[in-house]
Amino acid sequence: MWVIDEGAGIAALLVLDGEWIDQLYVDPDHFGKGHGSTLIAVAKRQRPAGLKLWTFEANVRARRFYERHGFVVTGATDGENEEGAPDVRYEWRPRIERHLDHRRVVGGIRVPPVRPASRPIPRRRG
Repeated sequence: MWVIDEGAGIAALLVLDGEWIDQLYVDPDHFGKGHGSTLIAVAKRQRPAGLKLWTFEANVRARRFYERHGFVVTGATDGENEEGAPDVRYEWRPRIERHLDHRRVVGGIRVPPVRPASRPIPRRRG
């Protein structure tokens, strides 16, 4: 586990379990400060052969973040998790080509593309 502590408490944390990113959390009051990118860099250094993670299909902000950091869609479910919500599996490998189509059908489930926001997402300022 790695944490970023800004003095008033934990601003972000990363938990790795083997090649899986088990948790990557950034407190919303600390969005836009680069903490998520810092922790992804830590994860890549710790697991240079590759990483995997799950995120909810509806979590567009997280999906954009992972895709910016070179992760590609490699699987999906239609809600086979505790929350019953569709999710998407991402993987990062040093040699995976970034040009792979993220809008494909994976395991028989169509994974919708991450679309640009119709308006900018406001950043919280702390």
